[in-house]
Amino acid sequence: MKRALIGCLKNIIRLRAGYARSLEARHPCRFGWHPAILSLPSTPSPQPDNIFKTGFCIFSFYSLTFFFFIFSSSAFALENTFYILHQRSAVNAKINNPGFSSLSAHYSGINILISQAYRIRKDGTVLGFINPEVLDFTDKHHLKLMALVTNASFDKDIAHLFLSNKQAQKEALESILLLCHKHHLYGVQFDFEGISIKDKKALTLFFKQAYEDLHREGFIVSFAVVPATSDKTTASDFLKRQYENWSGAYDLAALAEHSDFITLMAYDQHTKGTTPGPSANQSWLEATVKYALRYLPPEKISLGIPTYSNYWYIRNRSAGKITVNLDAISHQQALRILNKFHAHPQWDEINKVNYAIYQRDWLNEYLFIENARSFHAKRELAKQYHLRGVSVFSLGNEDPEIWTGVL
Repeated sequence: MKRALIGCLKNIIRLRAGYARSLEARHPCRFGWHPAILSLPSTPSPQPDNIFKTGFCIFSFYSLTFFFFIFSSSAFALENTFYILHQRSAVNAKINNPGFSSLSAHYSGINILISQAYRIRKDGTVLGFINPEVLDFTDKHHLKLMALVTNASFDKDIAHLFLSNKQAQKEALESILLLCHKHHLYGVQFDFEGISIKDKKALTLFFKQAYEDLHREGFIVSFAVVPATSDKTTASDFLKRQYENWSGAYDLAALAEHSDFITLMAYDQHTKGTTPGPSANQSWLEATVKYALRYLPPEKISLGIPTYSNYWYIRNRSAGKITVNLDAISHQQALRILNKFHAHPQWDEINKVNYAIYQRDWLNEYLFIENARSFHAKRELAKQYHLRGVSVFSLGNEDPEIWTGVL
C-alpha cells in the first residue's frame, strides 16, 4: 500500500510539473516550477486566475506531503505479534490463566495472536488443539489468529523420520489445512526446533511445500527460527554443537522467498548447560539481527522478545553435591523472589537487563529480570533496523508496564 501511495504521489508531481510547463509556455514570465519546489518570482504579478491555479498547486503539494508523512509514520509502526500458551492446570482458558487475562485486557495492542496449537508426529499425525475460549475471543474481537505448529517434543530423531517421509508430510499438511478452514484461522506458524543440520535440505523442502499448500488456500505462512550469529561457529564445542543440532538447520535465504514473515526467536541465549545469564542481552540480540539481515529483508523479520525472566537457583544439595537449576518465570514470580530474599535488582546498561544476585545459605543465586525497561530496549532495536515487528513470548509472563507505548 505504501508503494502504491508513493507511485501515486510521483504521478501527481509529474502531472503538476506538466501543468506548470504548459503555464510557462503560455506565460513564460509568470511562473517558475520544479517538480519538488515551487518558486514564484515577485514580478510581474500574475493574473487572478493564475494566482488561484498557483495557490491550488501549493495547497495540493503540501497537503499531499503532510498526508504522506502521516501515512509513512503509521506504515513504519511495528507489528505486534503475541503468543498465548495452554494453561495445563486450567479447566478452560479463562480460569487461572494469566495469558488469557492479559489477552482480554490488552487485545487492542495486538496485531496477530499466535496460539500454541498442534504438533506433528513422525507418521504425519497432527495432534493438539486451540482453546475454544481463545477461538471465541479472537472471532468476537476480529483479532488475527494463527496456529503454532511444532515438531513433536522438539526431538531430533522424530523430526528426521518425519522429514524423510513424503507421505507423512502430505498427510500432515492436509490435516493442517482442514484445521485452518475449520477454525477460520489467519494462518500458521511452523516452529520446528532441535533439527540436525543434516536435515537442513529436507526441512527447507517441507517448509516450501507448506508455504505453497497453505498460500494456495489463502492462509498466511510464517516460520519461527532459532537465531544464529554466524554461518558456522567453532569458537567452542558448546557453540559448535548448538549450531549443528539447533540453529544451523534453517536456510534463511530460501525461507525469505517462501514465507510471509519470519520470527527470529532471539531468546534463550543462556540456558541449561551455560553459565547464569539473561535470556537475551542486547549485544547478542543485535548480532542475531545483523546475521538474519544478511539473508532476510527487514520487512520479513519479526524480532522475538521474551517476557519471562531467568531464575538460576540451587536445586539439590544431597550427598554433598550442588546442582544449579534454571527456571523461566513470570515477572510476578520474579517480584515475589526479590521480596522473599530482600534482593535489590540492578540495571545493566550494557546488556539492557535487570539482574539481582543474592545468597541462600552462603551460595549465590541469580535472577535476570525482563521488565518494561528491558522490553522496550529490545523493541527499540527492532525499530532501529526497520524490522517488520516483534513477536512477544508470551502473554501472562509480562510486566504489565510493557503495554505503555504498545497500545
